[in-house]
Amino acid sequence: MSKKLNIGLFGFGVVGQGLYDIIKTKHLNIEIVKFAIKDPNKKRSLPAHLFTTDKEELLNNPEINTIVELINDTEAAFEIVSRALKSGKNVVSASKKMIALHLDELIEIQHQYGTSLFLIFDREKKGSRCWCDGRLNGCGHWKIRLRHASNLTTV
Repeated sequence: MSKKLNIGLFGFGVVGQGLYDIIKTKHLNIEIVKFAIKDPNKKRSLPAHLFTTDKEELLNNPEINTIVELINDTEAAFEIVSRALKSGKNVVSASKKMIALHLDELIEIQHQYGTSLFLIFDREKKGSRCWCDGRLNGCGHWKIRLRHASNLTTV
């Protein structure tokens, strides 16, 4: 049996809620330990003790071995991802802009600390710019991609 993923999830919008629902309905060897959110006053569908506005509760939690970053703040995402990688946690990120701006540095960090960065790309619209094979290319159809940053091969 593989090692259980204990996730610290940054962001609990539509994608974060969807990820939580999939994990719960598919009975995967994954547990979301804690959610970091921006607005503590927003009504949530899960118990309040699962949520925090303090990113340190996730980044410094030794129980959490994987950080999933699903926020829309590029610089905050970079800080979260780089700190998580440096602390020995693997990271999954959906922040295309953050990756595009900081890819070389993130690859260096993951090599230096022996951690892994996985990139999730969601729906790409026809004619838009997207990340493909390590460079910006024009892509034009539905795709879901999970890429490893060091070699950008499909997993």
